[in-house]
Amino acid sequence: MLKYSRATLEERELESRIIRVPELIEEGLTYLEHQRGTGEGRLDILFVDANKTLVVAELKVVEDLNMLFQALDY
Repeated sequence: MLKYSRATLEERELESRIIRVPELIEEGLTYLEHQRGTGEGRLDILFVDANKTLVVAELKVVEDLNMLFQALDY
């Protein structure tokens, strides 16, 4: 099991770390691109998983109650 600790990061640094090591989110993820423009904004990171399903990672370093709705808009 992974051990977690609190850290202070900027969203850009978190994005960079996850792009380098996508297994931090899920084993089998393959990075495709980041900061992809959509009609509704920019998605943070786009992956494909082991089942060839697209996965959008919307990153936040502070609590954001609208995060789920933001991701659904993409």
